[in-house]
Parts: sequence; structure tokens; C-alpha cells
Amino acid sequence: MNTQSAPLLSARNLVKTFPVRRGGYAWRPKVEFRAVDDVSFDIEAGRTLGLVGESGSGKSTIGRAITLLVPPSSGSIRFEGEEITGLNATKQRSVRRRFQMVFQDPYASLNPRMRVGEFVAEPLVIHGLMPQRNERNEFVAELFTKVGLDPRFVDRFPHQFSGGQQQRICIARAISLKPSLIIADEPISALDVSIQAQVVNLLQDLQTELDLTYLFISHDLNMVRHICHGVAVLYRGRIVEIAPTTELFQNPLHPYTQVLLSAISVPDPIVERARQHILMDPTMDYGEPDSRLVEVSSGHWLAAARCETDGVTT
Repeated sequence: MNTQSAPLLSARNLVKTFPVRRGGYAWRPKVEFRAVDDVSFDIEAGRTLGLVGESGSGKSTIGRAITLLVPPSSGSIRFEGEEITGLNATKQRSVRRRFQMVFQDPYASLNPRMRVGEFVAEPLVIHGLMPQRNERNEFVAELFTKVGLDPRFVDRFPHQFSGGQQQRICIARAISLKPSLIIADEPISALDVSIQAQVVNLLQDLQTELDLTYLFISHDLNMVRHICHGVAVLYRGRIVEIAPTTELFQNPLHPYTQVLLSAISVPDPIVERARQHILMDPTMDYGEPDSRLVEVSSGHWLAAARCETDGVTT
């Protein structure tokens, strides 16, 4: 995970715990649940890192911790060379202009009582940018055009748009402050299959045009392979393998990664029927007692304990 140049985002030993009561009983004492357990990774400027894993593995919690929506319990997050954990409210507002988040459910992200043009312009108002209404309106119209929407739609309400259009509106709001980093938390999972490719192509076009960096959280491994430069595999709050996308898909080393990639369907019924799928073994513990990662080849990192167990040379 160490790179020659300083990464745009660097997370080290990130931990997020939540107090829970066992069984949900109010009389029982609270215990700590580790949703994110000692996670470390880097994202270089202009690149896209995919974060994959089953539901409940901690993917969204990591995204929210990076944006400080859910402050991490411990660990370090350096963004553009600056440590951003532990900042006061004033400094947090300043740094939040440089990274934004796109959520899974676009309609839940929108304010149903607010016209979409006002919704996209709201960050500009909050941060005191473009105080003149006419200037803001012109900029919002440009953003609508940039994300493939008719600028005449700015006075409509969210319910008047399809799911794909609503997500485009959310993307327009995300780029309104000209951020360096966007955390995309399952941005296409709530959309029709026919629309998903359009939204992903839009994200790629914006990345090229605006020099954006993405943390792309997804269950869709085919889409991850298409859009991401690197992939981190998360299991029960820990990264067990991280590698360049092509390397990971061609040479998965961790058993859990192999199971995930085996689940990818092939759009050919003859080939699909002949495939040998790797099923999860319910008696096997895919977790790792050690959160350290070891570089087994250039850019390919594997859980240290797995290297010892499987005899992988480093």
C-alpha cells in the first residue's frame, strides 16, 4: 500500500466501534461491536479503489468514517496530506468541501419539499460561495448539463424524476463544490440494470473531466472490474486482500476473495452450466486473527496470517 508519491487519501489502523446490547435486551450491559477493525489503505489521486464484501462487512461504515459522518473510534485518516481526524467543527466544514458522498438510495438523499435546483445549490449557500442568486442559478444549470439533465428541470421536485435522474441530481450536488474525492456508496444498486451502465459511464466521464478520485463501494463485481483501478476485499470489518483490479480477478489468493469472484455470473448459459463454483464452507473461518497485510507481489497485498497458512511467498 505504500506508493512512490503521497496518496490523496491514506487510512491507517481505522477502527469504528458501536455500543450494542446482546440480544437487544435493555437490561443487559452494552458491549462494543467492531464494525471496522484496523483497516489501512491508500487511494492515489485520479484513481478509483473498489471496496467489496458481503452485507454487514463494514463497507459503508468505512465510507462514512472517511467523510467524518461517523467519526472513527481510532486510527488516522490523512487527506491531501492533512490529518482530518479530531478536527473541530469549523475545520471539519472547511475540509468537507474537498470530499463528498453519493449514497445508495437517491430518493432518500433528496429533500422532497425542495426543488432540485435549490437542492444542488444548497452546498454553495452553506459554504458561502456564489452569493448572487443569478450566478448560482447559472452554475446549477451548467451542472445539470454536465450530468446529462435538461437545465429546465431545476424547478421540479424529486418525485417528478426517475431513479436514474435522481441519482444524476445527487451527483450534480456532489460535484458542486469541486471536490477532490467522492465516496460512492453503492450508487447504482437501487437503479434498473439498463440505467446502471449510464450512471457508471457518467462517473467515469466526470473523473476524467474533473480529475476526481473515487472510493467505489459495491456488491456488483462486474461493475467493480469495469470502473476500478484497484480492489480491496473486506470481511467482517477487516481487509483480507487488496490488489490492482486485473491482478485480483486473475489471481485471487484469499479463500474469501475466491468465493466472491466465483459468484460472478457469466452471460452465457452453456459456459455458466459448466463452471465449477467455489461455495462458502460454513465450517471454515474466513476471518484473520492478524490485520496486517503483506505484499506478496507488486501492489498485491494479502492478510499476513493467510500468507503463513497457505505458504505464499513474499
